[in-house]
Amino acid sequence: MKRIIGFVMLVIFLATVTANASQPMSTLDAFILRFNECMDILEYEVYYGVDAKLTRKSILIKPGDVNDTAMISFPDYPEGFFMLIFTKNTEDIIAITTMFKSRGASKQPERILEFMAPLAYCGGAIDDPNDVNAAMYEMGMYGQNAFAQGATGLYQGNHGSIAYESTTIGGNELIYAYVEQ
Repeated sequence: MKRIIGFVMLVIFLATVTANASQPMSTLDAFILRFNECMDILEYEVYYGVDAKLTRKSILIKPGDVNDTAMISFPDYPEGFFMLIFTKNTEDIIAITTMFKSRGASKQPERILEFMAPLAYCGGAIDDPNDVNAAMYEMGMYGQNAFAQGATGLYQGNHGSIAYESTTIGGNELIYAYVEQ
């Protein structure tokens, strides 16, 4: 029950923030291309033995009252997800968020690069997926206690910014990150 309440609160927050978004940051096709480029660069299939690349058929857009949404998870790692928020009845993405499990204050979360690179690159905060480490460093994600409860960070890129927060929702320690223009 706590998980459901936490998730509903997150969705309400995102709907409020994105209801006022004016310019799309991406389209669905551009997101798929960039996401798949990240999977190639990160060699996801080599390291994890699973093809995590997306197709239009693998993304189900769900209509909402204010905005439409789609949730994407890695096929072998359900402990995290990406949420795409679209302008109602379009494939224009106005927000991209991600949430994945934390491993405590001093340990880097599993698959952090696999979540942060597509988020930053697809959202326009970085121009090259290889720049994700520099962005994460500037946000403080490599510092001591970077993932302690309430820890936050921000990176301002050329075309957008990316931010993260370490939080607890429904008793689960999570990293919540998002991009905005």
